[in-house]
Amino acid sequence: MGRTRPVVEFKFKSIFGAPKKDSTLAYCLLGTGFYKSRRAKTTDTLIASWIKQHPTARVIPVSTIESTMLGSSNSSMTYCWLVDKDDNLNLYLIQNGCFPGGTMQKPKAGVKTHVSKKEYEEFMLQVRLAELYAQKKKLGVWVKE
Repeated sequence: MGRTRPVVEFKFKSIFGAPKKDSTLAYCLLGTGFYKSRRAKTTDTLIASWIKQHPTARVIPVSTIESTMLGSSNSSMTYCWLVDKDDNLNLYLIQNGCFPGGTMQKPKAGVKTHVSKKEYEEFMLQVRLAELYAQKKKLGVWVKE
């Protein structure tokens, strides 16, 4: 697994975060669809509340989009998980219907991966179960309009 860091070293605004000491490094709670995915109205509140309630959480890098894929030589975007013991913010967001489960997939091309294939596959299984729960309970993006 990639180098984890305490969440208290980061400043998150919605799904995006950056280390407080180096705001040039971009982190995102979503692997794909971060600009155009459906999202629940309560998402930003749930993220801020979860982080506040989990001050010992760790930021775990999952994959980093190479700077050439972003069109700049000085930028990168790291998809991350926020984990505090058995609690995982990413799964919490899916289980509460904040996003469809597919947003937790890591990008497929031009990325450096920081977690093992097994860790990623286990996480995606949990994502599918969390999404089924949100769909069944009609939460967030799964509310019938």
